[in-house]
Amino acid sequence: MLVEIISTTFDQALQAKKYGADRIELVNGMLEEGLTPSLGVIKKIKEEIGIPSVVMIRPHGKSFVYSKNDLDTMVRDIRIIEPVGVDSFVLGALDENNNIDEEALKLLLSNIENTPVAFHRAFEEVPDYKKAMDTLKKYPKINRILTTFGSKDLKKDVSKIKEYLDYAKSIDLNIIIGGGVNLDNLEILVKETNIQQIHIGSAAKINRNPILDLDPEAVEKIMKIVHSR
Repeated sequence: MLVEIISTTFDQALQAKKYGADRIELVNGMLEEGLTPSLGVIKKIKEEIGIPSVVMIRPHGKSFVYSKNDLDTMVRDIRIIEPVGVDSFVLGALDENNNIDEEALKLLLSNIENTPVAFHRAFEEVPDYKKAMDTLKKYPKINRILTTFGSKDLKKDVSKIKEYLDYAKSIDLNIIIGGGVNLDNLEILVKETNIQQIHIGSAAKINRNPILDLDPEAVEKIMKIVHSR
């Protein structure tokens, strides 16, 4: 199973590699649930660590509904960052009804040359998860969705999550479970679902504080559970 750990700095990315992460999601602004990181840290990680890195494209934390100027900013970030050689972008856009904003998505994807894309946790807010998966499946550049399918309690909702994972598998769409995954619920997710990718944020940090560095003991426990299957 692939383990992706959120990192906000070069030092955190270095820790993530040391402790066994397969990939990092590189973001800024963890208190806003992830914004576009600086070009400097993207380049430094690419050149000096080499761990596979996915990069957030998100201009602000107000919502996932973007203005024309927001989208222009996102396009500019994509054009600046892609030549560095990142492994994937993480992005998403919704309309006023919380459906996937396909016009915004088409614009963003049309400005990406060869880099795969993950649709991020904006997906949590859509009214119909299966319909939204069908929509995203239409776009070949999108190779996975980061989501917990709106769950506020992953232990209680494991059967619902399994249902959606099975549906995603039936249409050949990858899901990376993330957002609220921690040591209290990871074991049941690993044992009772077919998850192949897991996204870890605060659960891997000291005192589960999203702005602090990684906790080696917590990461070790996470890896032990993940590799027990």
